[in-house]
Amino acid sequence: MYGALISSDIQSAIKDIEQKLSLFILPLVLASIPVLSRKKLHLIVVSFIVSCFVISILTFRNGLSFLEAEHRVWAMQDLILMHRPMLGLYCASCIFFILALIFSIRKLYLQILGTSLALWFFFFLIIINAKMSFLAFAISSFIVFLIYLFQRRNKWIGTVVILAFIASFYVLFLVNDAVNSFITALINFEPFSYEKYSSMMVDSFNVRFGIWKCCKEVLNTDLTWLTGTGTGDSRLLLIDCYNRNNYTVQAQEMLNAHNQYLESWLTMGLIGLVILISVLLFAIVDGIKQKQFIFYSFVILYMICAISESLFDTQKGVVIFTLFYSLFAFHLQVGNNVYTANKNIKI
Repeated sequence: MYGALISSDIQSAIKDIEQKLSLFILPLVLASIPVLSRKKLHLIVVSFIVSCFVISILTFRNGLSFLEAEHRVWAMQDLILMHRPMLGLYCASCIFFILALIFSIRKLYLQILGTSLALWFFFFLIIINAKMSFLAFAISSFIVFLIYLFQRRNKWIGTVVILAFIASFYVLFLVNDAVNSFITALINFEPFSYEKYSSMMVDSFNVRFGIWKCCKEVLNTDLTWLTGTGTGDSRLLLIDCYNRNNYTVQAQEMLNAHNQYLESWLTMGLIGLVILISVLLFAIVDGIKQKQFIFYSFVILYMICAISESLFDTQKGVVIFTLFYSLFAFHLQVGNNVYTANKNIKI
């Protein structure tokens, strides 16, 4: 609403409100209905997993021929049924959901089935080359593992793991020139050379670097970093910057910020950025406090994926996030509905 009030493009502002309406409506609906039973929560989560599995299976309706294509990413993009990064995020979410279900069930055959499905989704992330989703899943898994260690009061082990990771990364950064140059380019938004790296690997990085440089330029204009540009206006300002800097792909595709934090900052200023981060951190802190693995792992994954995608710029990102966020927030820990795997982990 604030983004619409300061926008000069009313049509885009209204469209944006319509697109994001579920962020307001779904929490109200799910907070006001009777508390869902464990069985119904399971049914919703399992239905989502099955739906993602069906989509992944249909991706292979023409076989594996696209794996041999010269531009296999684009060949595969024509075969999958939805936006590749979003499908990757869904599949990564399914892995965490499956792990939560495995912790909570006792039947061996269901645990075997769940493990097989989790491995399938992990394999599928690699097949569709969902780099950002795969990286976000890897980082989320590491963070969730550390949380688990601290929750089990293995603080010393957790501290050692963190220190070992930092030391290994630092040594690798100093010793390995390839890692050093890659990280330096990543931090400085310097385009990667196509002679040195595969286009399949660095294309998305290079496109985003141009976008983020323009985001920085727009934010540095007047007091935009404080007040924002308004809904709809941010896209027009970014396109203008793309044209000035000869970012052809970004201009032709009229790309958004491809970073939800920058997107909210551009559109609604500092207040939008603070609200977004607060909503995410509240869920993570509450989930950790209540030992709800399925809640905090889901939000951590979304929080990391938001670095490379404007997740709330499409209904594919808004609806799924709001649905599960609201379900877990209002129905997971109420009354006797908290279902646990053991004394230490709650689904």
